[in-house]
Amino acid sequence: MITKSKTKTINSSIQSDRDKIKAKIQFRKEFVKQVFEPKMYSFSEKDLPLIEYLSSEEVNSNNRGKTDDNIRRLYRCLEADQWYPTANVLEISREGVLLNGQHTFDAMNQWFRTSKKAKGKKVSVVFFIGVDPNSMPYIDTAKKRSPHQNLKIKHKGTHISLNSIQKEIVITEGKRTIHGSPFAKSGHVNFFEYENVIKKHSSMLTKIFSDRTFCSGFPKKAIGYALFCLAKEDEELAESIMDEICKVHNTKGRKKSRFGNFPEEHTLVELFREEKLLKMSVLNDNGVCNHRDGYRQEEFYPLLVDKIVETYEVEQSIFPL
Repeated sequence: MITKSKTKTINSSIQSDRDKIKAKIQFRKEFVKQVFEPKMYSFSEKDLPLIEYLSSEEVNSNNRGKTDDNIRRLYRCLEADQWYPTANVLEISREGVLLNGQHTFDAMNQWFRTSKKAKGKKVSVVFFIGVDPNSMPYIDTAKKRSPHQNLKIKHKGTHISLNSIQKEIVITEGKRTIHGSPFAKSGHVNFFEYENVIKKHSSMLTKIFSDRTFCSGFPKKAIGYALFCLAKEDEELAESIMDEICKVHNTKGRKKSRFGNFPEEHTLVELFREEKLLKMSVLNDNGVCNHRDGYRQEEFYPLLVDKIVETYEVEQSIFPL
């Protein structure tokens, strides 16, 4: 006996098969051409079968593996209405093989299915169709801009003017905001997410970290970010510590540092120099030191936090680790 539940399941399966067939026919008709041409297509919720087909191995059979982080990055762009169709052109060969963009369709699929903001919205995508399949090894091989380079771009008529310490702070806080850790080893952060950090903390970034002069080798990421976190709780104290650091640096006739052939700096900078010298000595003794080795500022940050907590009697919990 076939129950109503089974009947519903069967009907749903039949409808799903019909949708797949329709999507395949639509794809072949609109996206498979023998002659090259550019094409803009606006996807909506009703195009979910087509989106799923574009994500399937039948079309996307010769691409790189997908990463969840990149899918989430694109999802956040859609959710924040920060989608630019011309930022990434997707390419389909003359044979109907998707040559790039597999993350895009997974992100769109998730967004249309899960986001309340997706209702009634369309997502435009630019395609090159009728592409020579032999071009695939050369697609998406250009060097991406680094976050530091992105923060130099004039965007929406405004030039984001940040000095070097402000850039390190914004990039580090962007990592923490999106990925939960200021020094996460992996994880993409979108340009607009860095912009959000700047907008939220522009006053403090300007007041404490602009128009500052530091010594060569100053640990801008570690000290800058630690004082940024402190400023969220006590802006006056953070500013006074930064004033101390700059005052020592600008003082003439300082004695020589114990950790190198340069003038002595503030105790927090000297702590960095000491720890760096120790680390480099160990690496040299082991014969493994090269330009990529060294004392990374994320290694120094926890020690720096301990020193600030001890010296200035503040709560350790205000510093994300």
